[in-house]
Amino acid sequence: MDELEARVRCLELAAQLNKPTGDYSADGVVKTAMVLYTFAQASMPEETPVPTADKPKQRKPVAKHPDILS
Repeated sequence: MDELEARVRCLELAAQLNKPTGDYSADGVVKTAMVLYTFAQASMPEETPVPTADKPKQRKPVAKHPDILS
């Protein structure tokens, strides 16, 4: 999604969100759209891989036969 499409979608969503409150003013819709757009831009992850928090468990090798020399 490019920047223009994201801004248009935020405007559409802001218009829907402002309907129940009765705020049909252009300034109110644009203000809500800017908040939504800023939030969407801040939360979009970059294309860097996310490191995993869990490390794979390492097992100790188990001998099939007991060591009788030790």
